Amino acid sequence: MKSEAERLAIQWGLPVAIMLVAVAVRLFFSADKLTMIGITRGLVIGLFVGAMVNLALSDVVWLGDGARGALVGVAVVLAEDLIVALLSLGRQIRKHPEQLIELLLRGKK
Repeated sequence: MKSEAERLAIQWGLPVAIMLVAVAVRLFFSADKLTMIGITRGLVIGLFVGAMVNLALSDVVWLGDGARGALVGVAVVLAEDLIVALLSLGRQIRKHPEQLIELLLRGKK
């Protein structure tokens, strides 16, 4: 039983702690977003992305716990910018779908 608890602590406890620290670092560098909504958004996005990255990396056998934790931390710090960029790209495509079609057709030549 103890080994199972240790395994869960290493597999999820450490990455969750890293996620929370990464969210805090991210929030310290975005002082203009220190509202209740901004903090909640950063926390939710960070925990979601961190959990998904941790799940994806937990199947990689050759990756150690430290490297996995570092990758989770980096992903959480970059998560909000990447999600905002993807949402902006999606909004642009939705407003002007012809630009995407033109870009795809130009790429086939």
